[in-house]
Amino acid sequence: MKVLMSGSHGLVGKALIKSLTNDGHEIVRLVRRAASAGELEWHPNQGRIDTEQLEGFDAVVHLAGENIASGRWTDAKKRAIRESRVKGTSLLS
Repeated sequence: MKVLMSGSHGLVGKALIKSLTNDGHEIVRLVRRAASAGELEWHPNQGRIDTEQLEGFDAVVHLAGENIASGRWTDAKKRAIRESRVKGTSLLS
C-alpha cells in the first residue's frame, strides 16, 4: 500500500512509519521544506500543495498540526491548534 503521511516526524508519526514500513508499505512524507526522495512538499498555512502529486495513494494519514504539549493553552494557542488542523485537512481533502 502507498501511504501519504503528514506529521511523520512527531511521536506518533515516527512509530507509525516504523510499523507500516516493517509491514512492507511505501510511505511518502509531507514536508514543509524542499522535498527529497520519498517526500512531497506542502505548505498548509499558505494553502499550497502540488495536487498532481497526490494521485496514486491508497491512504492518507494526517497527523500534522500545532504542538499541543508546548506552552499554556491560551486563547491564541487554542486557536492555533485548531487552525493548524483545519487548514491541513482542508488542503488535503
